[in-house]
Order: sequence, then C-alpha cells, then structure tokens
Amino acid sequence: MTNLIKIIIIFSTLAFSQDYGIWEIDFYNEKNNHMDGEAYIKNKKPIIGEFLSRDSNKSFPISVELNIGKDYINIFIINLNTNNPINYFPRETKIGLKHNNKDIFKTNFATVPKYELTAKFENNKIMLNAQFGTLGINSLGFAKKKIKKIFSLLKTGGKFDFSIVNPKPLNKNTHKDGYYFSLQFSDDFKKAYKHLY
Repeated sequence: MTNLIKIIIIFSTLAFSQDYGIWEIDFYNEKNNHMDGEAYIKNKKPIIGEFLSRDSNKSFPISVELNIGKDYINIFIINLNTNNPINYFPRETKIGLKHNNKDIFKTNFATVPKYELTAKFENNKIMLNAQFGTLGINSLGFAKKKIKKIFSLLKTGGKFDFSIVNPKPLNKNTHKDGYYFSLQFSDDFKKAYKHLY
C-alpha cells in the first residue's frame, strides 16, 4: 500500500468520525472527472423546499443538495413529484439570499450590482464559483468577493433563505416564480470547512 493511499484512508476515517451537525464530508467518485477523490462538504439530509408559480398557482416540493468546496458552491435541485433533476434555468435567473432575515442578495428586476447574484448553470447544477470572475449577467458570471461573502456568512451559522428566480420587469416588486428553500442550524459549517482547508 502506497503512502498516498494510506494518507487518503486516514483522512477519510478522521473526516467521517467527526460530527459536523447538518453537514458531512464526502468524496467525489467520478472516474472521468478531474475532481475524482476530492473531498467536499454537503448537507447530510436533503433540504426540502418548493417551486412556486404565482401566475398559475402551480407548486411542487423540491429537494436540494449543496456541494461545497474550498471556493465554490454547487446546488442540485430535484422535483420530488417526478424525482427528476431541474436542469434548465433561463440565463436571466438570479439568486436571492437572506441571512437571519437580512437581505444579502436581491432578485428584483432592476437590482444594484452590489446586491445582485448570478451564476453558471451546467450539468443539472447551479454553480457559484470564484474562478468564474465577474463576466456580466449574460454570461452568468460570479464575483469573487460575493462568494467570499457567502462563505463568511456560512461560517457564522444561522438561517439562510435562498430564492432562485427569473424576475419579470412588470413584477419587480412582488414575489417571483422560482425555487425557494431554507438552510437552518448550519453552525458547524466552520468546523467542517476548517477540517478540510
């Protein structure tokens, strides 16, 4: 057994023996992916939220998984009525975030860039990644300082309310069609993150 394999086994044992509250450490198992074997943080149990459509009064429950690495957050959403992943988001989609009921990022149609959060959508996931840089809304870029802001808040714990919506010009001051979910009891994120990085 090589020293590298021994190190991975020891690290895996230590990671899984720790208690991180709602979080756990897992490892990618994707043979054709450069991230194969890389550790990341995820929620132990699915986060349950819902899709709401204000125009048609249509709604359905969703299940959300967060995969969090050193400088990225990937969000996976599944429609619980069909068990199919949500794999399409309009390019104008915005992500709203409240921390302990305080607005961090807003989803109004006309939002000051400082409070606007966009992302890249790829392979059934929403990608918030510091490496994308600030590319503008049409390319769904993501500013490094904004991902740093989210990580800073995650390390403080508390409640996080997410909304992933496609705002409409005539509906900018009302609720929007979109996916809504909340993350609570997240206080041990700092412990898990420190263990990895």
